[in-house]
Amino acid sequence: MNHDDYFNYLKTRSNFGFLYRKYFLYPILDFFLKKPCLDVGCGLGDFLKISKKCKDGLEINNYLIEYCKKNNLKVDKIENEKFPIEDNSFSSVILDNVLEHISEPKSLLKEIERVLAPKSIFIIGVPGKKGYESDDDHKIFYDDKNIYSLIESYNFKRIKVLRMPIPLKFLENYLNIFCNYYIFEKI
Repeated sequence: MNHDDYFNYLKTRSNFGFLYRKYFLYPILDFFLKKPCLDVGCGLGDFLKISKKCKDGLEINNYLIEYCKKNNLKVDKIENEKFPIEDNSFSSVILDNVLEHISEPKSLLKEIERVLAPKSIFIIGVPGKKGYESDDDHKIFYDDKNIYSLIESYNFKRIKVLRMPIPLKFLENYLNIFCNYYIFEKI
């Protein structure tokens, strides 16, 4: 999917999905974050607008960056797989429904590890089985086993997993909206 198509796709979100995220999901995720926080793959900037702790975003899509800036959000561009950020600059990073779109996440995870200070929080949200299968742009399905194996190889230890919107794992097979949110701490 090209950048223009993806920008337009994100703008088609349902009102229910937006309200669910704004009033239920985002406040819960925000609770676990520390200031300053970085939203990697911030999309339309919805989390940046709502979060009390996360005010910086990164994107690769120029259409999304322009949209966010028009909405007075602080969003910078990821270029050549590098973040325009100094080492140890953030106390939290959130990567919400981004990882499953990337075939080879090694450089992304190295950059996240680099910009996070020690004892920082890293939250990764990935769709459940039904949500994963509903999007042709998804490249890798992540379950507990492979996400822990991948992320813990980058100097992170697991803290908690949130199954949203209801903490019943079997719902990942039936609800598109179901996501797993993995919370890690940088060692």
